Amino acid sequence: MRADLFARRRGLGAGMPHAGVSIGLMATLSAALSAALLLGGRREAEAVPAPAPTGTASGVAAAGQAAASTAGDDRRWYAHPDCLRAQGEVVGRDATQAMAAIQALEKSPSVELQACAHWLMIPFGVNELVFQGKSPALHLRTEARLEALFRFAMKHAREYPHLRDLAIEARMRRVRLLIEMKERDRAVKEAKLVEKMLASRAASPQTPSWQYARGATDLAIGSTSWPLRVLASAAGIKGDAERGYRLLNGLKATNTVYRAEALDVLHFFAEQDEEKPSARTLALVAERARALPKSAYYALDLAESWAALGRWDEAEQALASVRGVLAESPDAWSPRLRRRIYYVMARCAAEREDFATAQAELSRASKEQWGGYAEMIAALQVELDRNRVTEHATGTD
Repeated sequence: MRADLFARRRGLGAGMPHAGVSIGLMATLSAALSAALLLGGRREAEAVPAPAPTGTASGVAAAGQAAASTAGDDRRWYAHPDCLRAQGEVVGRDATQAMAAIQALEKSPSVELQACAHWLMIPFGVNELVFQGKSPALHLRTEARLEALFRFAMKHAREYPHLRDLAIEARMRRVRLLIEMKERDRAVKEAKLVEKMLASRAASPQTPSWQYARGATDLAIGSTSWPLRVLASAAGIKGDAERGYRLLNGLKATNTVYRAEALDVLHFFAEQDEEKPSARTLALVAERARALPKSAYYALDLAESWAALGRWDEAEQALASVRGVLAESPDAWSPRLRRRIYYVMARCAAEREDFATAQAELSRASKEQWGGYAEMIAALQVELDRNRVTEHATGTD
């Protein structure tokens, strides 16, 4: 009934505006890297096939290599059980609990867990972006966190060589941040540095950090149009989309913190030309929600994807656990996220003709102090009012 509205507003586009830069290479980097280089949303999509890696044989090989590279390696920070547990806490609803989990790792005598603590400030910052929106203050905090991550990695790189790749990742993410801050010259300079660092590491053993940095950069540049690839090449920045898909499909098969990161990037590029989510895109969204089940944002993204297809029962089920949290803790998350959740729940209830529940959920959405979704909320209210008048006139209320 209203699936077309979700098709236009689902996912990152809903409540998370991206910075737009109007010309040439910076336009491409700002659009592509806005998700791929910084970001990083329940129910299993049983009927939806899993996405096939680009280049089937090579994709499978990449997945096998990635799994092999982390097998028996769960003491390195990115696969450490304590780090994976903390990642789950960081994407949860309570910023205080998230920061406590990070600080506990910071105090660990283990350099690996300290590395995890520094890295987790990235998804922590993403949550700030989702919940609070962009601001100069958040940009400055993010820049300081990335600089701290880089310095920590370089400080310990001699004793822990795999941390060099973490340093590369920090610089790569900084490219996107500088674009967001409209620091174009600095962004191009940083991108050139990242390309040199990646090239110098190509012959060394690959770590998940390197695979993510290389793969995300490859997709961001290699997936652009031919004229913009020429501009990127002129700036000394290279990209190979096929290699990017191989690396990231490999990462999503690993039990590391980069699984969700890879799924974020793959989802971003998969949905670019879609009016509504394809089976492949929906499978990525569902897998991402399963990877971090405490993330309300990932659950909402999955629900909105189902709603875009008019699959209201699945959309409602995707938000069941999230709605349960709100029932117990009405102040969980942020006003903007709560407003979106309540609206989706209201729309789902209306579609199954439970108009009383729909009105209750819509009233909750209307009370949240965030202006987004105003058009959709108003339209649904008109529908509910019209239905109430009809029921009264026919004596069915």
